[in-house]
This record gives sequence, structure tokens and C-alpha cells, in this order.
Amino acid sequence: MHVQSNKRLEKKLPKGAEAASILVGQVAFLKEPIMALYRLSNAKVMGDWCEIATETRFVFLALSPKARGSTVWELSERGRAVAVLLGDKVIIINIIHRPLVVYN
Repeated sequence: MHVQSNKRLEKKLPKGAEAASILVGQVAFLKEPIMALYRLSNAKVMGDWCEIATETRFVFLALSPKARGSTVWELSERGRAVAVLLGDKVIIINIIHRPLVVYN
């Protein structure tokens, strides 16, 4: 898997920095909006999901039905709010030290 990396941005980040991917969109097959925050037990490079070749630890997914009143802008605002939270060291420390919930 080839990742085109932004070297200028990569130089500014501290060693060991991890990424969070925020994904939002609308789909026709849903009846109600869904949101989920995933914490990967082992961070990994997720291909072209990130602007730099760094490992991703968190993935936030927000989807809503196309015909529903929520717009992509509203979903984007939710994604931005999660991004701000994931940028806070205290919140990250608390999330990382919580036990993992494993769904089979």
C-alpha cells in the first residue's frame, strides 16, 4: 500500500504521534443516523486515510440517511467536535486507559 505523505507536516509532529480518522457521510439505506467511535487496540497505517504516513488509533464514523433532515454540514460539525475532543491530551489518556469493548 503506497501512501503519499505530506513531509512538511510530518516534520512538525512529535515522534510517536498517532492519527484519528473522522468519516462522515449520507447513505440511502439507513433509516436513522448512526455514529460510532472506534479505538483500535493496535494503531496501524490506514492507507490514504491520513495526509501523513502515521498510524491511526481512533476512527469516528457518522452516517445519516440522505432523505432525512440532517445535512452533510451537520455531520461535519459533529465530526469537528469529535476531532477537537480527540486533540485534548486528558481525554485521550482517559479513553486509552478504559477497557476495550470487543464486539464479535
